[in-house]
Amino acid sequence: MKDDFEITGCFYQIAGFNCRKYLDIRRKGTCLENPDLLAVMMNPGSSRPVGGIYGKGHATEASSDRTQEQIMRVMNNCDLDYGRIINLSDIQQTKSSELHKILRRPKMKKVAHSIFDPRRQAEFDALFPDNTVTILAWGVHDALISLTRMAIEKIGNENAVGLKKNNSELGYYHPLPPSYYKQQEWVSQMTELLKKSNQLQNMQK
Repeated sequence: MKDDFEITGCFYQIAGFNCRKYLDIRRKGTCLENPDLLAVMMNPGSSRPVGGIYGKGHATEASSDRTQEQIMRVMNNCDLDYGRIINLSDIQQTKSSELHKILRRPKMKKVAHSIFDPRRQAEFDALFPDNTVTILAWGVHDALISLTRMAIEKIGNENAVGLKKNNSELGYYHPLPPSYYKQQEWVSQMTELLKKSNQLQNMQK
């Protein structure tokens, strides 16, 4: 499945941290210039720039990880060709508990590490095309509630879908839960949500 897609990302460094602004998953041979699917998650995981070079500030070939493969499965199921992953925070930290500690540091308030930060409005406008179906999948931990609220305010709800946790304000299940069964379930349920969303959009045109 991975061989059907080209994976590129924009990697950089800020305040001493390795970061990723976005990651694009494009089906080989597609002519699309803008994504037909956006996915918003917590922060970049284990995907890295091929060659290991950060700081160039432009798209470069990237490795994929299991979370991205979940997005590829949904794209295949829904006949989508160009997915873009955006994160609540650009800081590349594989352990969520460590990310929470980093973001609690007082100095981090001065660092525009989120694309949803008002200081990065121009970047958000460039990376988030209007009227694009968006998957909300940043997990269910409340530690990032301020970032999730900021994201929802920017994205809106009209074109957003996600598997929301019961009795949670803004918790949406991540694509890669611990169990294999739950991973399959996420793909199946997200596929159904996206197909319903596309049908609704077609009816409204």
